[in-house]
Amino acid sequence: MASVEPDLDVWSRSLSQALKAIRRKRRLSALAVAGRMGMKRRSYSDFEAGRGPFSLERIFAFAHATQCDPYAILLGVGVD
Repeated sequence: MASVEPDLDVWSRSLSQALKAIRRKRRLSALAVAGRMGMKRRSYSDFEAGRGPFSLERIFAFAHATQCDPYAILLGVGVD
C-alpha cells in the first residue's frame, strides 16, 4: 500500500489564502497583524505568503492577533 504524501505547495497556498482572507475580513492591515504578533512587517508578509518555515506557534499567534480559531484555520486548509 502506497503512502499518501501531502502536497505542501498546495497546502501552503491554501494557508496563505486563508490567512489573507481572515485578515481582510477583520479589516486589519498586514502591519497591524504583524505588530500584534510581535513580528516585523517583512517577516509577517513572508509568513502570510507561505514562505519560510511552517510554525504552529505562528498560526496560534495569528489566530490570537485576529481573534479567530487556530484549529479552524488548520482544519479548513486541509479540506479540498
